[in-house]
Amino acid sequence: MKIKHLFSATAALTILLASCGSQEKSDNDTKHEEKTKKDDNQKTEKKESNSTSSSTNKNQSSKSSESKKESNSNVKPVSQLTPQEKVALALYAPKSADFTVTPSELLNHSYVQNGNGGDIQRTIQQLKLSKVEDVPKYIPSAPQNMDFYYSNNSKAASVVVIGVSDTQVLISGTQGINPYQQLVNIGGLYDVKDLYNQYKDRNFQQVANLITFTESAEPAPKEDDSSSDSKSSSSDSGEKVTRANVIDKVEDYEGHKLDTSTYTYKEPEQKSDGSWGFSFVDKSGKLAGSYIVHSDGSVEKFDAKGQPE
Repeated sequence: MKIKHLFSATAALTILLASCGSQEKSDNDTKHEEKTKKDDNQKTEKKESNSTSSSTNKNQSSKSSESKKESNSNVKPVSQLTPQEKVALALYAPKSADFTVTPSELLNHSYVQNGNGGDIQRTIQQLKLSKVEDVPKYIPSAPQNMDFYYSNNSKAASVVVIGVSDTQVLISGTQGINPYQQLVNIGGLYDVKDLYNQYKDRNFQQVANLITFTESAEPAPKEDDSSSDSKSSSSDSGEKVTRANVIDKVEDYEGHKLDTSTYTYKEPEQKSDGSWGFSFVDKSGKLAGSYIVHSDGSVEKFDAKGQPE
């Protein structure tokens, strides 16, 4: 009887142990499954976070690149500068203000011209440059790779001469025929690359928009009404000025014959406004001065730097 009870107790204990083992295994499996799911979720979240961070960095890099590209949008190779841009850059050179308008004067559409009758306020909408057709005649020894232009928008009672090549810009002034080197000595010859490096941060492109090149001559700017009386008072009897009597007008102005033993006088040339002009050099060939005889017979004399005497 005891053996029978012992067998029954043993069987019951075996069943209980098996049941506990099965329950423990089930619990372990559940815990492992939950841990696996949690790990998978954490990996997914990390992957999504890395993807978002990468996308953000990429967008920031793209914006930075676009910003850098935009900041350099006004920078261009010197070889791509237009003739107008080259002249505009040369106007910033301090010495150019002795001959023609400065960038600020051009943008403000007003400048002061210095004449024998005093300062004259001029208005200017555009700096108009007319091409010099017969360069060897008017600018002896000029380089063949440079185009030359002139303008009546001058600071003195003279003509502005501007030369433009691929690499250089000349800004000078003249009252007659001047060899190229004399124009260089009087004015300024600038390297385009140097001008660009020095003034590229200025508003030179807007200045360039106000510079035009023409094939035909432009008339001289008209004087203000306030200056008309002073000029008319210096006119003579009204005799027409011609090549034949222009020297006589100058000798009347000087009160004596021209000193041909000391100076060599160039051939008088008529300008687009009807006036006549010629320069004179000393025996070494150095520019000594010049004259302009206006159509009314009045005479103006200038020194070697183009300043009125």
